Amino acid sequence: MSPSSTIFVRVFCLAILLLGVTGLGCGKKAPPLPPIKATIAAPSNLALAVHGTMATLTWLHGKKTGAPEAAGFEIDLATLEGDCEGCPLRFIPLARVDARTFEFTVEIQPGLRHYFRIRAYTDAGVLSDSSNTVHVAPKK
Repeated sequence: MSPSSTIFVRVFCLAILLLGVTGLGCGKKAPPLPPIKATIAAPSNLALAVHGTMATLTWLHGKKTGAPEAAGFEIDLATLEGDCEGCPLRFIPLARVDARTFEFTVEIQPGLRHYFRIRAYTDAGVLSDSSNTVHVAPKK
């Protein structure tokens, strides 16, 4: 093989490799979609009342002009052991209630700090921003 044909084969192989790596596989591409923004109003005035080992959350929810209706609310919970001021909170979904419900009662575990927040959601699964966060400190 001549030196010029060897160079041609190397360039050709490199071009094929680059085309394969860049993902020109199926050819079914779509334009990028913008990130989904929270278009639904967030719950507000989240309050907490504790009676023994039961915590009752209450909140309000208004409607944004031109925004879709809320299908319901997601109650999120984070717990921390002991006295951990400033520790990051890792919220997990605790429950979902329908849009006509503005109260939720849950049993709290002794010795843990319980942090709650509420988010509204739509039928399409879009979540609102979070409400204010409320917490229960363990009794000493």
